[in-house]
Amino acid sequence: MPKTNVGAKDLLEQAPECLLPYIHSLHSTETYTFLHTLEDNVNTEPIYLYLQSLEDFHLKNVWNAVVTHWNSFQRQYEGSKDSLYRRSLYSKQSYLRRHHECLPGDLDALLTEFIKGDPLKGIFVIRVLIHHGCPFLR
Repeated sequence: MPKTNVGAKDLLEQAPECLLPYIHSLHSTETYTFLHTLEDNVNTEPIYLYLQSLEDFHLKNVWNAVVTHWNSFQRQYEGSKDSLYRRSLYSKQSYLRRHHECLPGDLDALLTEFIKGDPLKGIFVIRVLIHHGCPFLR
């Protein structure tokens, strides 16, 4: 069977540029870096701009959306007989929702820790933002 190279863009379904119409003004100039491992393959600029357009009190919603979708992903597979998933690191990773304010630097640190250089988890975060970010995180 021939190998196929699946790129990050192929896994996104929608380009990050779809976030641009939701950016009306920037509320922060904070520099985000949590997607640095994907910058050669994905245009991360619209994602960072979208996050800069959110007011601070919306940022915890971003983290909570990532955690909610991660937990949903895990529930989907936890009862499965898929031993590959059960042995994977993903099956052992859990995260808690935030119930207090999250500043831009806090969000960047949380997402950096969540991704830890793993391109699949970076794509996971991008997909959550694209599919559930607008307008639901506002």
